[in-house]
Amino acid sequence: MSNVRPFHARSTPVKLEDAIFLVSQLPEGSTVCAKEPFVRGAEAVITQLTPDFAVPTEVLAAGFNYFLEGRGIEELLEMIEPKAVSRETMAEFVIHYATLDAYPAWFQDLPNK
Repeated sequence: MSNVRPFHARSTPVKLEDAIFLVSQLPEGSTVCAKEPFVRGAEAVITQLTPDFAVPTEVLAAGFNYFLEGRGIEELLEMIEPKAVSRETMAEFVIHYATLDAYPAWFQDLPNK
C-alpha cells in the first residue's frame, strides 16, 4: 500500500506529473486535483470525491481544481503505454486530455515501441 494519503488541510502538494504516475498505487476512487494552468509542474493533490461526486470544499479552498479521477488517468496511461515515448510525453498526453477533453492530434503520429 502506498504511503500517499488523500488530501487534508496540511497535505503537501506534489507536482502534477508525479500525481499522474502515483494513481495506480492509490485507493480506488482517488481523484487528482491541481492548480491551473494544468502543466507538468503544477501543484497537485490526491483526494476522494464527496458522496455527491464533488471536489471537497477544503481542496477547492486551497486553490485546487478537479483534474481527473484516478481510473481515467490509468486508462489514458494504458492507451499510450505501447508508444515509444518519455514519461514527460505520457504526462503531456494525460494533461492534454484533461484540459481539452480530447486526444492530442499528435498521438497517432507517435511510434510504437
